[in-house]
Amino acid sequence: LDIHTIELTIDGGEEATFSLDQNEPNPFDEVTVIGFRLPESGNATLTVYDVSGRVITNVRGNYAQGYNEIKLKKEDLNATGVLYYTLKSGDYNATKKMIIIE
Repeated sequence: LDIHTIELTIDGGEEATFSLDQNEPNPFDEVTVIGFRLPESGNATLTVYDVSGRVITNVRGNYAQGYNEIKLKKEDLNATGVLYYTLKSGDYNATKKMIIIE
């Protein structure tokens, strides 16, 4: 009788990193979704602002480690054209551009 030891390692997937996805759809006319990844759970703030730097809205929350989504409605933003959005969480931040069509 031969006895062998087998070691099983389960890979947890990709390493936890911070990233901000492009909103989808873009451009949009009703609703858009912004996906993002956090390296650890914690507070994050998504700020949407226009080309002049005026803040349109802030979405604050406590989010889980890994992938999360924020849904934005055109009617809540009350704006059209080019907007920018920045996600900040701890020492991390990233900015992307989105377009709202009429």
